[in-house]
Parts: sequence; structure tokens; C-alpha cells
Amino acid sequence: MKLRKEQVPSLHAYNRVLDATPMEWLGALDHFAPAGLTPLPVSQCATMTGLSHLAVRSGSIASLRGLSSQPIRIACTDDHPLLIIFCRNAEPGHPQSTEIHTATPDAAIEVRCHAGSELVIVQFQANFLASGTCLELDDERRESLDALLTGYLHDADFFPRHRTAVAVTVQLLQALQQVLLQQQPRNSTVRPARARSDHDSRVMRVVNFMRTNPDWSYNVGDLAALAHTSERNLYKLMALTLDQTPYQLYRRLRLLLARDALLRCDPFETVISRHAVDHGFLHLGRFSAQYREHFGELPSQTLTRRKRLIRRGSMLLKQASNAARHPSD
Repeated sequence: MKLRKEQVPSLHAYNRVLDATPMEWLGALDHFAPAGLTPLPVSQCATMTGLSHLAVRSGSIASLRGLSSQPIRIACTDDHPLLIIFCRNAEPGHPQSTEIHTATPDAAIEVRCHAGSELVIVQFQANFLASGTCLELDDERRESLDALLTGYLHDADFFPRHRTAVAVTVQLLQALQQVLLQQQPRNSTVRPARARSDHDSRVMRVVNFMRTNPDWSYNVGDLAALAHTSERNLYKLMALTLDQTPYQLYRRLRLLLARDALLRCDPFETVISRHAVDHGFLHLGRFSAQYREHFGELPSQTLTRRKRLIRRGSMLLKQASNAARHPSD
């Protein structure tokens, strides 16, 4: 069995756009990006590879990937008065490097990421800072924010279901808020990041193999042999580390592949059942139920949103074209 290098984790289960056309990108950025994000030019959209977004009652977290090196201006609005901007080099094979910024209504910032970087934007739903607070991060708070966000983004790769993702994201926002208020996070299950080497290497070997070999047919004996342990012990290790059995993880990864296919296809022409069958799901009703359990929406809702984003992007593109042809005096 061939073992290939694993991909850098991100909010994979909450991808909203993948390798899209400029029209879909414009619609997605208009819908999902923070209100204070300066509209990106179409040329910059062409380099982007993915946008993920997860909203909960206390805020949201978004990830933009494949950015160019052009500067991006980010500000806040009265409705969402505080942002945490986390920029990291997300290129496989390169050392991880991160930058942490904050933006408030009276302190917009300009971020310049390296080409291919990932920009993670945390948006709070309500203002918890006193009026006129000048938010300057010292090294200790910056390191705490970095550790919480890095740990969350790693763990997000292994959330067993949508309900878990929502609960942990709420806890992340609470922990980040307490750091910004210079309080010690309490009663939070969001952990600081651990190096990959700190995880059980046997489990990570199995995860990496299943993720990078999409054509492999499930066989727990193969996984136990790969992990150099018994099948019984592999079940224990997976439950302890990921709160999933080997087959549950395998099924989730198949669902992720099916979701990626729905995000890359022509949403106006696609038949959902074909993508379900292509990824091993022969019962459409069961596929839809499992899809909703993992991603918080039905496959049909994924396609409906994409159609709406494309139409919105087309309208924005026409407006920009008309404005360019008829500039105001």
C-alpha cells in the first residue's frame, strides 16, 4: 500500500467554493466574506482555490485559500465590531508560519499574505469590548490566539459530525474572547495546537492513507497492518484519538469526496445520485441523511446555494462592467 504525504488541514467539511469560476467567487465573497473586506478584483479571484465558512450563534470563522500576494484591506462594521485575522503559509512541504492581526471599527488593517497562503477570519457577532478600547496584542496574547486557532483548524479535520463542529466553534469563540479580554479561558475543550508528532503515529498513518488513497476499498485488516497493531487495538486507538471507528472515518472521507464533487460540478446540470453512487453511496436517502449529519445541510442545498452564488456573481460582474464603461463624472 502506497503512503503519500498528507494535506495541510483546513475547514474541509465547510468548503463553500472550490476551484470556481470568477462569477461564483464574486458571489461567494459577497455572501460569506466579512462586511469590512474590501472587494477583491476578479484577477485575484482567479488565483483562489477554496473558501470555507462556518457560522454559529456567537460568530463565524472563514478560510480563504490560494490568495495572491496583493494586499487585502479589512475593516469592521458596527454589526460585527471585531475581527481576528489569522494568516498562515498553507503550502504543503513548506514550514508553517503565521501572523495574527485584529481589526476594530476605528482600526482597519491591510494584510499582505504570501502567494498561496490561507487567510482565516474570525468574526464575532457581538461587541464585548468597552467603548473606545484600543486592542493591542502583546506577545503572550498573540501566542495564545495562535495556539487556539492552530489547534482548532487541526481538530476541524476530524470533527465526527456537524453538531460537534458547531459546539467546538462556539467554545473557540469563547476562548478567543477571554484571551482578548486578558482572562484565562475556562471550561473549554478547545485545546492549544499539538505537533503532528504528538499524535499517535499509528492513527495518523491510517488517516493519511485513507485520505490520500480515494480508490481504496475498505478493509480494516489493511489498516491494522499499516498501523502495525491488531484490529481490536486499532478500534481503541481511533476511538480515543478521533472519537470515530475506522469505518466511520472512512465513510466521512467518502462523504467529503462527494461534497467536493458537488462543489466542482456544474450545479445547473448535476444529478446528485450520480455523485453519490460514484463515491460508494447506493441509497440516496441514506446518503442525504448522512450528508446532513456531517455538513449541516442536504446535498440539494449545497447545489442550490451554488446556483444562487453564481447568479449573484454574474450580476456583480455586469455591474462592474457597466461602471467601467460609464464612469461617473
